[in-house]
Amino acid sequence: MQNMGKLIHTVDVKLKRKIDRLAFDYDLTSVQFVVMELIYLTPKDQDIFQKDLEAALDVRRSTISNILGLLEKKDYVRRESVRSDARLKKLALTPAGEAMYLEFKSCLAAAEAEDFQLFSEDEKRTLLCLLERLSASIH
Repeated sequence: MQNMGKLIHTVDVKLKRKIDRLAFDYDLTSVQFVVMELIYLTPKDQDIFQKDLEAALDVRRSTISNILGLLEKKDYVRRESVRSDARLKKLALTPAGEAMYLEFKSCLAAAEAEDFQLFSEDEKRTLLCLLERLSASIH
């Protein structure tokens, strides 16, 4: 059983490296993509703030601030004032950011389909179920 954790780690590293290689072609990093995804997946009737990203990714304020700064320079993310509190800035993807997110998401989906084609649909569901269960049980 000792090899199971090592194998999961190895698969994780390989998948992350592949995502980073794909992201490089889009002038993104995997973390920048995750930030864009968190913003994109926030329901339109809710606001998302920098502190929400800090909590979701469990990173420091300076880390998210740097990532958001880079995404703003690329015109993928903008900070908007909140009517109720001028100090707060909600985050939103720009039209260019949304287009880039959707294009890269499609690229990732194709790469994932290719990586997992060796499994049947039942095997994929089983693997996903087992990994979710394992993740939930580890504290």
